[in-house]
Amino acid sequence: MRKITDPDRIARICQAMARMLSGERGYDLRLDWARGRAFQVVPAESAARIPAADIPRLAAALKEFSGGSAIAVNIDVTDERGDAFDVQIGPEGLTEVNRELGLYRFLLTREDEPWAIACNEWYNLFAAPAELLTELLGGTLEEARAEFQVYADRLGGSLPDVAALYREPAS
Repeated sequence: MRKITDPDRIARICQAMARMLSGERGYDLRLDWARGRAFQVVPAESAARIPAADIPRLAAALKEFSGGSAIAVNIDVTDERGDAFDVQIGPEGLTEVNRELGLYRFLLTREDEPWAIACNEWYNLFAAPAELLTELLGGTLEEARAEFQVYADRLGGSLPDVAALYREPAS
């Protein structure tokens, strides 16, 4: 991971985050952004990071779909100084993202926004074309949504609302 320091690039990344993330909580992905890109959005159980067991599958799918680089952005720092990093897509790169940003809410994407993964302390949101999501999630979108619904119902709080929000396809 290499910190991004170019002010113009950080400004573009902050603009992209404003398009992608909801204003209500600041870390959920916007359905209008997803619909505009013909993406589906699927929540998955997590605890503030990308599950280590999922990293090899995610790295392989992302690398095949969009190449070997991405950006990771600390969502908790959204001012003009930013807190964004260039990341190599691979098991080592995603493990480093977990190590460096796993205590924060973060967004993993590319600057051309062909997919996004938003991680927070309760769940991860995966946004991408349906065929990529199937690879990322390791099963059907329906199965992933049903798994999240069980998790949401078990823990309660605002999680059932998240499950309902992302229950239907975004497109």
